[in-house]
Amino acid sequence: MPSLSESAIRAACGKRIWDRAEELLEWPALSSLSVCGEDDSVELFGRCHGSQGELYALRVRVQNGAVAESSCSCAYDGGGVCKHRVALLLVFTRQNEKFRAYPAIVEMIAACSHETLRDLVATMVRRSPDLLSLIAVSRDSGDEPVRETLRRALSGRNADDGRPVLERLFGQASQHEAQGDWFAAGELWSVALEELAHAAVKFEQVYERELEFQEGYYDEEVNFGEEWASMALQGLERAFEQDTLAPEARHSWLRSLWEAERAVKSLQYFSLPSLVRDLLSSFAPADLWADIEASVRADLKRAPRQPDWQASVFRGGGLELRQVPAGDDWERAHNVNFLLGRLYAQGRDREAQALIAEVGTSKQQFELKIRQGDFLGAQILARQVYNSTPHQLLECATQLDKAGASELALQLVLEAQKSGDVRGEYLPSHYEATWRVWLCDFYLRYGRATEARAEAVRLFAKEPKSDQFDRLKRAVELQSDWQSQRDSIEQDLRSHAGKNWQGGSRADEVALELVLCERDAPRIYSLFKKLAKSERHRRLEAVANAIEAEMPEQSLALWRELAEWIIEHRDQNSARRSYAHAAQALMHVRDLYKKLGSVDEWTDYRQTLLGVYKSLRALPDEMKKAGV
Repeated sequence: MPSLSESAIRAACGKRIWDRAEELLEWPALSSLSVCGEDDSVELFGRCHGSQGELYALRVRVQNGAVAESSCSCAYDGGGVCKHRVALLLVFTRQNEKFRAYPAIVEMIAACSHETLRDLVATMVRRSPDLLSLIAVSRDSGDEPVRETLRRALSGRNADDGRPVLERLFGQASQHEAQGDWFAAGELWSVALEELAHAAVKFEQVYERELEFQEGYYDEEVNFGEEWASMALQGLERAFEQDTLAPEARHSWLRSLWEAERAVKSLQYFSLPSLVRDLLSSFAPADLWADIEASVRADLKRAPRQPDWQASVFRGGGLELRQVPAGDDWERAHNVNFLLGRLYAQGRDREAQALIAEVGTSKQQFELKIRQGDFLGAQILARQVYNSTPHQLLECATQLDKAGASELALQLVLEAQKSGDVRGEYLPSHYEATWRVWLCDFYLRYGRATEARAEAVRLFAKEPKSDQFDRLKRAVELQSDWQSQRDSIEQDLRSHAGKNWQGGSRADEVALELVLCERDAPRIYSLFKKLAKSERHRRLEAVANAIEAEMPEQSLALWRELAEWIIEHRDQNSARRSYAHAAQALMHVRDLYKKLGSVDEWTDYRQTLLGVYKSLRALPDEMKKAGV
């Protein structure tokens, strides 16, 4: 028997699958264990009982101490091997005496006479009727239709159950393509696509019943044959591009494409690639397209407009749950764009505009009004639809602005900001900054200095960051140079600073952030010393970095303070990470001592630090890793 380590099994699955496989061994769930072959290559076979009475067929090939290939009749498609196969491998590794040993399969077959093999195959087919499709597709001649063979092959839980039939079918199609017989190739691709869609519908019905039986719980990912469907569509695309293809064949295949698309449109676990609609839009003849268009239009008229989401809206300080007005429904947009592609390709722009006006999404209708120059109508629509969805409303305002309707764009944003409805599912402060960024950039773009400065001050006071400082400086310099207004700017920022999380004033913190952005070392250090003790540690690193070049002695003291604070307040669940962070601060301490010509003081400080924290065994290790 070949050896197989548990590390090799772990390499074939994730931790979650490993743990669940271990649980299967406790049942026990495995039966009918067999091993075929010897030396460095064997095949393992078995069955595994599921928690709901399912019975899965398992096969794993082990070669040169690793898992070479495997299969299971379960629906798992989450990457790696499933828990059933891992359980089979674990039993083989730990208790291989439970496996009944046989010679390699090909050796056993070679030892059988023709009559014996015939009887054996007949017996196997009677026990497993699904094997009929393999026999049918493997015959040298015969008259069974490909469709029936493929339908039986795809009657299981997974499209890969029919892999041998599909591989043979696609191989035949490729041969026909290579010979220039596009009709024969296209017929096979068309049949494959239809039967995949047909099987996917049946699969989903069974799967949904299983979910209902299991009270909606199923944690293994599934899909049904998207890869095969994509290959079939790509083949049909190549066939449609041939000038010699008969119109009747083209029409038949396109009709099949449309029927397949309709069949799977509501499925959750199978969907056709977008290429199917591209082919229909590009190649469908007029009579077929008329049927397609009528069907899609009817769906659009029947389908209710879907809301964007259910929002938590803040009004008057209270929280109110309400439904957001009708928004941009993805499925509606998908269907409308399907019809629009054909209309635009044929130069039927007026019909396209009429379609959007009648059944388009709110976004499509807004963009149409922009293109038509109906800016007031676009503004009204945006206000009606997006007044509770800030990001979408701001997108509308930006489009109005770019189209030349800047005052209407500004009015839209100011009214929405003032209404108090625009809060969504986040805190009001989140959207307050969103509005102010848009407004500040708008005022800067049009040189409106007073408004730009007011918005930039509020923005920086709320979020004192470098990008907000850039806005603030640009706004101030619309009126005059920065230095002449600098003190009044700081006063304005202090007045808008608000409260910190402890209830105290944020004025000193905001003023400190301002000088950090200005890179004024003396001011930075002076304001830092005014911070409350509870706030110092949060700004230590930024301040120490900012003043290091101009005020090395003061910076050294701050780096020391930071390192010691990190060690004292280390994360008990990840102490080494804290020590590594402290070691980074100590690198600055070491370099600054050297810069100041005080190498001996650094040595003394290092020894003292290690002595104070001698009980922290991992600290010296992390310092050594950092080179300190």
